[in-house]
Amino acid sequence: MIVVTATRVAEVPFELPYSTFELSDLLIRHQLQSRTTPEILKQVPGISVQKTAHGQGSPKFRGQTGFQTLLLVDGIRINDSTWRSGNVEYWNHLDPYSFDRFEVLLGPAAALWGSDAVAGVGQAFTRRNESFEPGLHVGGRALMRFASAEDSFIARTESHGNLDGFGWHAGISYKDFGDLEAGEGVGELPYTGYDELDGDLALTWLVSDRDTLTFAAQQNQLNDVPRTHSTVNAVSWRGTTTGSDLSREHDHLRQLYFLEWERVDGSFYDDFRGTIAFKDRYEREDRVRSSGNHRINVLDVQTLGLLSQFTTDLQSGTLVFGGDWYHDFVDSSYQELDAGGNLIESRNRGVVAGDADYDLLGIYGQYAFPVRDDVDITAGVRWSYARLDARDVDVPGDSVVFDDVKDSWSGLTAHARAIYRPSDEVRIFGGFSQGFRAPNLSDTTRFDVGRSSEQEVPASGLEEETYYTFEVGSRYEDEVISGGVTGWVTLARDQIARFRTGNTVNGLPEVSKANVGDGYYTGFELQGRVSLGLLDEDLDQLSLFGSFDYVTGLIDQVNSAGVEVEDRPKAMPPPSGMIALRWDHPSANRGAEVFARMAYHVNPSRYTEADLNNTERIPPGGLPGYAALGVRAWTDLSEDITASFAVENINDADYRVMDSGLNEPGTNAIVTIEARF
Repeated sequence: MIVVTATRVAEVPFELPYSTFELSDLLIRHQLQSRTTPEILKQVPGISVQKTAHGQGSPKFRGQTGFQTLLLVDGIRINDSTWRSGNVEYWNHLDPYSFDRFEVLLGPAAALWGSDAVAGVGQAFTRRNESFEPGLHVGGRALMRFASAEDSFIARTESHGNLDGFGWHAGISYKDFGDLEAGEGVGELPYTGYDELDGDLALTWLVSDRDTLTFAAQQNQLNDVPRTHSTVNAVSWRGTTTGSDLSREHDHLRQLYFLEWERVDGSFYDDFRGTIAFKDRYEREDRVRSSGNHRINVLDVQTLGLLSQFTTDLQSGTLVFGGDWYHDFVDSSYQELDAGGNLIESRNRGVVAGDADYDLLGIYGQYAFPVRDDVDITAGVRWSYARLDARDVDVPGDSVVFDDVKDSWSGLTAHARAIYRPSDEVRIFGGFSQGFRAPNLSDTTRFDVGRSSEQEVPASGLEEETYYTFEVGSRYEDEVISGGVTGWVTLARDQIARFRTGNTVNGLPEVSKANVGDGYYTGFELQGRVSLGLLDEDLDQLSLFGSFDYVTGLIDQVNSAGVEVEDRPKAMPPPSGMIALRWDHPSANRGAEVFARMAYHVNPSRYTEADLNNTERIPPGGLPGYAALGVRAWTDLSEDITASFAVENINDADYRVMDSGLNEPGTNAIVTIEARF
């Protein structure tokens, strides 16, 4: 097992001065049988997976989400300049069945990955053909997944192979999700189903002994994804309020194309990788209000990216350096129609400015070197530059009028980290990392309903957010026991947050944004495994696993009265964890486990004002704690067929994750069959 996200070079996680996790293809497809990309992260300590809707998902890294987290695919940024604060649905636009593996880095990584890498980074590595034996070779696999409480069906088929030095990998996934069945006491949640169609392609040429060229394409299409909690179809739970919209549906289309050139053994480097990428993200929201009026918001973000990275092994250490540039072309629009289809209002801007450009440029370098036989140092720095040029910003009726917004931001970010090896089994690591986030179009030009009951309007004069994280941790690993603990504190400076202006727009309180958020986040993550062979050698195939995480903090905020207060960050995940008893066959791909996911109840007295007002998602008595029990097993039925079975939430617990808009599935039987040929 290796990861590259933490340092941009291949490293074993045990040897890294970071908290990192690697989720393999086998783990995603068969052991977890994950439905979506956010859901593959449910068991990673330090991450809470929020879902506004069944077709949406936003992982919270150490209590932060949205544009404070960075999502990558094969090193390419998926974040763009329209990502908003709070929960986003864009992690759900990646098909986990196309992954070769997925990597997680907890904590800031701005020196290597730039803006938005504040609380953590997730990176998907897609499948490519890896064998180039002479001649023609063709293979493939097909997968089907069924789940009862989701009323869902997923089908995936792939082809891979090569003709001498030319290789290919292609796949297509179809997903049909019916209405969700929640736990005991709630039952079916109407108006939650949707469908999805995904495709991916990778073509690889071995141009020479030193050069490899890869062309890749991805497309993800999600149709009629309902945002149920804001509609009359929402089911009240423990006193939550239901919405008034008659319907609210989203269509999403994400496309990514890139050409990657890799060369080894250059004149001053050991490895070079250059990439040109093009992304297109289209979304359309059709919202029918209680009056019958249709409000249609359309957003299209096209991004051109250029990336380069050099790696060279020096006598004294490893040097990585390079640069990246992304340019967003943003177009948006808005229409409102009455119940008869007659046009009421049309404007050439939607949720964000209707005509805008956004540049993000970075140059970085990192050097990892030993200072003695048992201590390694990793130090890196990046210069970042962001530029925004937005036209069509003005909104009729808005008290703050902007014809356009132009601004730019720049800064240096750095990290310095160390790992100490006191013995073969023990690693102690720690260090300092900076985070950096430049204001984007969502910060500066947004006009949309926020927190269900406020009208957000454009803002100007914003400064960049900066973060300083201090982290220390340790790991232990031998044949019987393994585990680790990490403690951290992040100092936030100039965090951008909403505040009420005192005006009213469309009958709602008007809010804008300012750099008001100074404060801190802090917490820890704990995980471990112990083989029961420690008690009796006949039990050496059984292991006990566990994890636990906790996060809290205090951030300056502006309350509804316009008064600056110091309070916990909104929608903080509760203390949570899991425990599992697992059996692994010593020589075959075969195993089973009994597990429980748990979260504690947090007294509403610790909720922020925003949490208490978020009555569509959080009940008056606060979110109850829960323990959801499950069992799963997986086995190779033959050399070419793998089967998996699970029953999640056996006890039919009725619960939801903090800040989610709907409950988690009740008792859910899942079956996956995969055949390879």
